[in-house]
Amino acid sequence: LDSDAGAGAGAGARAGAGPGGAGRAPVSPLSPSERRRAELVQARQDEAAEQEEERAKRRKEKRQAKLRRQWAAAARIVLRSEEKLRSQRAWLRGKPRPIHWLNTFVRSGVFSAIIVIAIVINTILLAMDAKDNTRELDSALEQANVVLTAVFTAEMVLKLAGLGPRVYASDAFNVFDGIIVVTSLVELIVAAASPSGESGSIVGLFRTFRLLRVLKLAKSVKTLRILLVTTINSLPDIGWMSLVLVLFLFIFAVLGVQLFAGALAGLPSDPPYSFDDLFNSLFSVFQVLTGDDWTSIMADTAHATSGAAILYFVLLHAFGSYIVLSLFVAILLQRFSDQQDAAFDEEDYSEMGVLSLERSLLARDPTGFMAPPPTDKASS
Repeated sequence: LDSDAGAGAGAGARAGAGPGGAGRAPVSPLSPSERRRAELVQARQDEAAEQEEERAKRRKEKRQAKLRRQWAAAARIVLRSEEKLRSQRAWLRGKPRPIHWLNTFVRSGVFSAIIVIAIVINTILLAMDAKDNTRELDSALEQANVVLTAVFTAEMVLKLAGLGPRVYASDAFNVFDGIIVVTSLVELIVAAASPSGESGSIVGLFRTFRLLRVLKLAKSVKTLRILLVTTINSLPDIGWMSLVLVLFLFIFAVLGVQLFAGALAGLPSDPPYSFDDLFNSLFSVFQVLTGDDWTSIMADTAHATSGAAILYFVLLHAFGSYIVLSLFVAILLQRFSDQQDAAFDEEDYSEMGVLSLERSLLARDPTGFMAPPPTDKASS
């Protein structure tokens, strides 16, 4: 009985699925208003889907553009490193074996550690300089400066002999070190040639270059090197932001002259700031932006004029300190973020490191941006 009932139900279902559709439930037709509402909902859904697809496409294009920039930077690093290696090979070709040993030594970690220790000692000696030092201590500091100058001069000479002048000059940090060494030697020559008490200002001018020896740490410490290079690369963007800041200062300085000119002249405290002319107004506005006792300027101006002057200083401090000046920090943070995406440079790679880097870049290139370099049989 169950099988017969199932067969009958199946036959009824097949009969209902026939051409006439007699077994289907009747569907009531949509009214014109419901049809328009359904079409409107469908149009909104289609528009939202198109907008989401467009946003996804833009995000994908941005990721690809960023990835291309990173791989392009990596390719430039490889090319510069290979050029440096070719120059080193050309310099070492035909040179005696001591020059090869010297090349290996100046590129070793031991040599870098010696220079870092000398820089640290130089920093400590600079911190010991004071007005009340005894004659014996000043003499000892001068002798230590001569020894450190000899060490840094030996570093420059060894690098020139081991790396070659072309490779040495291709590194900006080496050029910077060479300038410091030359100024230190000029200082020693001027101090030795001048009698006691004469040419003190010239010798003091050259002595200020000793402070730049601290920046030599950027050559050996990668994190410090990245920080310094990123700050230098941010200078063009900061230049434009500086122009915006100057315009901001000018606008509020002119507004201050129009509102508060002569208002602070009759105060018994005789404050050093005023808005009588453009120069004094610029000075006062800049003091407010730096936050140096800006509430006193606001209180004196409000006392001399009216309480409405508080609104001027609040707007100046808010827009200047928290918006314009904060943009400088935002630019640096953006540069640091971009630098961390490609936080490597040719200083990190030795001769074998460059070749392995090139192979790894070509093997892991997801964009197809980098093509295998042509084989140079003559250079190889």
